[in-house]
Amino acid sequence: MVSGITPDGAADGQCGLRLIDTLRDKVDTCMLHQLQRAVLWCLGKTGKTCKNPEAQEQLRKNARIVMLSRQSLGVNKEIKQLQREAGVPRHQVRTLVPSSQTRWGAEFEQVARNNLLRHAVEQSVDNFKRKNKGSMEAIVEQNISDQGSKAGRAVPADQIGLSGRDWEANVELEAFLSYPFDIKNTIEHRKQCTGAQNLMFLYDLKENYCHKDARLEVKPLPKSLKLEHRERAVQQMEPGKLEHFICVAREVMQKQLQECCFDRKISNSRLVQVYISKQPGMDAQKVLEHQYITAETLYKTYIREANDVVKLPTRQMSPRKTQKLSGGSRMFRGASALEGEVTDTAEFDTVTDEIRRWSSLSADECQRFVDDGVLNEFEMMWQLRALFPLHFLVFKQTASHLAAEANVEQVFSRAGQLSEVNLDPDALADMVSIMVNKHAYKPSLKDIMDKYYEMFRGKNHTNKTNFFNRTEESDTDD
Repeated sequence: MVSGITPDGAADGQCGLRLIDTLRDKVDTCMLHQLQRAVLWCLGKTGKTCKNPEAQEQLRKNARIVMLSRQSLGVNKEIKQLQREAGVPRHQVRTLVPSSQTRWGAEFEQVARNNLLRHAVEQSVDNFKRKNKGSMEAIVEQNISDQGSKAGRAVPADQIGLSGRDWEANVELEAFLSYPFDIKNTIEHRKQCTGAQNLMFLYDLKENYCHKDARLEVKPLPKSLKLEHRERAVQQMEPGKLEHFICVAREVMQKQLQECCFDRKISNSRLVQVYISKQPGMDAQKVLEHQYITAETLYKTYIREANDVVKLPTRQMSPRKTQKLSGGSRMFRGASALEGEVTDTAEFDTVTDEIRRWSSLSADECQRFVDDGVLNEFEMMWQLRALFPLHFLVFKQTASHLAAEANVEQVFSRAGQLSEVNLDPDALADMVSIMVNKHAYKPSLKDIMDKYYEMFRGKNHTNKTNFFNRTEESDTDD
């Protein structure tokens, strides 16, 4: 049984899946694509018409600086040299981050790195402009006015660099993109986060972070290039003092997230997932809005169907214990409660009991499964599986619905990095498998050498060489 399908943001694929009756209620767009769409729209980077030309221009100014460092070896070398002169160790010398046409995360990292290296950037760019004064083709950038053209556009030297006002705007731009970037990393790298939790993070981004009256947490520009000045204290900026393009970006992002993630029909499994989630600080009724009643109905249906699989026995209890468990309510005594009679024994519905106990599970009881503000629902459900067997089964069914297709795209990207014309397909598959799986298991050098000797020196070899205590005899015994 398919619990859920997670396509990318392409409209044709989504429409095709929704045309299939059995899959119509099982499709959720990849959350990373939804987040990327919202970020690119609010920055004026996509859409039929640019929604935020000021933000687009601010990003273009940052990209020109990076492009200059890549097209001019002298500028790149000077940025590194200035860091070394400030006492930065060689292994902590940083370079500027290039732009990416398909991944918005590079935009945030680019702005953040430019801010971090402001003193080096300003000095090296000013020196370049002084040496190339009057140059009309200092760098070549993408021609934004003609997206279909591969020909670049020449940029004069005097149009490269950031003014004092631009640097202050850069601080706000970095702060604005920081929380969406944290959510992106959470979805990509924290595999224990469910799709429901990720949807809740997007809801928090929409309702709280993008609210017009919300303060912005900014990091002031560093005082110098010294290593100790890279750590910058966070300051609160009032909404009335923000740049206009930040206010526009908040409004556009809020609208895009609402349309893409909450107005559209959420899949059945994701609705149930959100309904049963115990993520701290989140209210399922607020997150789901008009789909909450549907989620509640589906949740009870899923629990009933889980009981058909688990087949928990129906227990018999005395009327006194039944009344005690129900808090004195006569509604828990079965049909005879409507007649005002008390039976000698009352049937106890295990489904209703587990639903009641799950709803009363407090945040304090779940706190031991929280790490850095994120509830590890996989660990929690495993530890509580004996107490909530029906919810454990439903969780396994719904949690298998992936929140994003990032894992697939990461594999494709790694294959593209490793591939070459003359590489055997089977060898490429092995190399991709090794590179992807190394994040899950990172053996030591000794483990690698032991495995090598096991494979190539024979399984029955009695005189296994210790790689770290090799002798001339051991090197020649083969």
